[in-house]
Amino acid sequence: MVNGDTVLNYYALPLVGVNRKYFGKHFVTTKISKNGDVLFILVSDDVYEDIDFPNKIIHEGNTYLFYKVSLEFLDDMLKIIEGKYSLISGDAKRLIRQNSGLMDRVKKDDGHRYTSKLIYALNRERALIDYMFAALKSGNDIVDEVLYEILQEGELTERVSEDDFF
Repeated sequence: MVNGDTVLNYYALPLVGVNRKYFGKHFVTTKISKNGDVLFILVSDDVYEDIDFPNKIIHEGNTYLFYKVSLEFLDDMLKIIEGKYSLISGDAKRLIRQNSGLMDRVKKDDGHRYTSKLIYALNRERALIDYMFAALKSGNDIVDEVLYEILQEGELTERVSEDDFF
């Protein structure tokens, strides 16, 4: 993901009751505290300039809105930080599916349903494993067998990077 687009934008924001669309054109990216208990939403500088929100801070010249993570989802945030998305609780996965803004079984004009790869990654769905395998396979049977085992056992999307921490 590029240009401020991180897994935090889709997996973490719904757990504090917001998503990218909530901030409209002012949304830039999401950062997280090292211990996972606070999310910091970087917003464009001109938003909320004249309004004093209790959850607004200016850090290094940037405007952030911060949201404390409830104890209910703190363990899930730690799993997000560790990149263990498939181990997130069922309640957290439900909120992500419902409120992340990611497509989840959305019917397209051709009649097929579309689901975001990030939704598939939450449960290590076989469809995503097969898709990734087809894109990465080498043609060497031994290498491809190992690749398929890795895809079946591992997480299927990127981890939170050091740049994602506040």
